[in-house]
Amino acid sequence: MFNNLISNAIDATDRKGCIELTVESRNPQEVVVMVRDNGCGIPVEHLETIYKPFFTTKGEKGTGIGLLVVKGIVERLGGRIQVETATTGQTGTCFTITLPSLEAETTPSREYGQKLA
Repeated sequence: MFNNLISNAIDATDRKGCIELTVESRNPQEVVVMVRDNGCGIPVEHLETIYKPFFTTKGEKGTGIGLLVVKGIVERLGGRIQVETATTGQTGTCFTITLPSLEAETTPSREYGQKLA
């Protein structure tokens, strides 16, 4: 999941920019992962379509399913995804993924490797 966001950030910075990956626990119930770049940003007219199937601005290089898959995984895990972006001034994009932590589970703890029901 994160490899797609990082790959998109690499494409947006055209290998000249900076990519920042941050992981933090904001409270006992949530873990927040941010992937931020100082690339070209996402044009405002594309923001409503970035999670739609087969939407891409990469031409032949992109399939248009990466962000859709990321969003689907995040939501299946009970999380949420947000995007902040700018195409003028200080450009760049930040995807923020908030996921429930293991401590937030209400079911009894499981041993590592135990099969989920």
